[in-house]
Amino acid sequence: MPAEESGKGLCYTWPEYILRDTDSSEFWNRLYEGILDDLRKERILRSRDKDTGFQKPSALRYVPIGFRFDGRTLFDLASIRRSHLAFNYDVAKDQLAHLGVQRLSISDLYEEFSKWIEIVGVAEIQAQSMAWHRKVASLFSDWTHLRERLRNLPIIPLRDGSWIEAKTKHVYFDSENEEEHVPTGVDILIVDPAASRDSKRRHFFEFLGIGEYTPRRVCDLILELHADGSPQLSKRADEDLVADAAYLFRHRSLLVEDEAPEIFFVVEKDGEFLRTKSRMYIINPTVTPGVVAKYRHTPGNPFQVLDKRYEAIICKGKERTRRQFHKWLLGLGMSRFAEVPTLVHDAKFTPEWAFLRKENIADLLLVVKWHWKNNYRSPRLIKAVPELKVKCLDGITRPLGLSAIPTKELLRECPHINFADLPNPTSETWAFLSEFGILITANTTARLRELQALSNLPFDEFDKETVHKVYRALNSSPLMYIEEIQ
Repeated sequence: MPAEESGKGLCYTWPEYILRDTDSSEFWNRLYEGILDDLRKERILRSRDKDTGFQKPSALRYVPIGFRFDGRTLFDLASIRRSHLAFNYDVAKDQLAHLGVQRLSISDLYEEFSKWIEIVGVAEIQAQSMAWHRKVASLFSDWTHLRERLRNLPIIPLRDGSWIEAKTKHVYFDSENEEEHVPTGVDILIVDPAASRDSKRRHFFEFLGIGEYTPRRVCDLILELHADGSPQLSKRADEDLVADAAYLFRHRSLLVEDEAPEIFFVVEKDGEFLRTKSRMYIINPTVTPGVVAKYRHTPGNPFQVLDKRYEAIICKGKERTRRQFHKWLLGLGMSRFAEVPTLVHDAKFTPEWAFLRKENIADLLLVVKWHWKNNYRSPRLIKAVPELKVKCLDGITRPLGLSAIPTKELLRECPHINFADLPNPTSETWAFLSEFGILITANTTARLRELQALSNLPFDEFDKETVHKVYRALNSSPLMYIEEIQ
């Protein structure tokens, strides 16, 4: 029966006339039921697929108006259209229910959605309009019995243009803080901002378990990434590692410890850039001695110096921030960072000790002085410092313990003893060496050494007055003499 201009005609409206009120006539009631029963078995209805002929009522489902989009099936596939009752039957949908036409349920709609995605793929999802996505989101939101199945569909758009399942780990909405920036390569996936700003889609995504990321969560992800030294970390650029440290420093109040955590840092050593968690150095021009800066470019040096990009990006030339950053790196004294060379570690001398001992004894002693002043006093140094070989003023190399510092007092009072050739030979500079048994002042030990030195000289090279002067000095301090003998 051809359709009228309205598109319906008797072809689509005839089911309106099959209903009747039952009366007392058993004959007509049986006839009516027989007619309906026969109609259920016949191919009498059209689907939405125009290429398919008439079908049985039980093979078709009525699509509620709320499940449609722009007058079409929401998930437009030929196989899906063939299962949908033609929309022209809307005026007779109630009557057709008596013939076996089922109403499409939300669960049925999910099955169609899943089938559609499996066939058309992500590209077709991405090609749909914002209005279509809003429609889908509003339809499936809050149906708790479908939530886990919906979480398995690739319907979450990311800001990089890809689409993933909601069940994927570490999927979050972008932060509302425009200054917040998650370092590239951190295992966190950000939902497309445009989709996030749409209220219907955001509500749907939240229903699927997606929430806004927090800085604390990003910190945890950075720490997880650095903890296992995963292949993903090795693929990241040095700038990404710098960004990691910058993010952790910015949110340091959220960390458990008030110091830099154990992550990989980019360091420079012998002109090469390396990544390490082991001992590193910071160049601080306000700290003396500036041994690290002095020798950082010397071949064979052991100093792994923090890449200058950290301070450039984190501190941005602000002195206050630089001090805070250094304090954070240095921690509470047990940090992997230092501003002055570490000489002893785990009761063993470090490569820094060996390098400075070979390169410059004076600089090594200044480092010892710094550690002594800051109460980093290893028992290993008590024995090792006096054994250091130093060049003396007479050109001969001797153990430091057998030498003296050529202060003005010692040069005047004990001029014949062995003096180490050290710069700025004042008691202020080298007073700490007295704790290692090194002669700094003209004490009893120094005068006894002077007498010993005189006894080794020919008699014509000194007069008796020189010897008498030493003895008079010894006699003037008997208590000191007794104490030192004891």
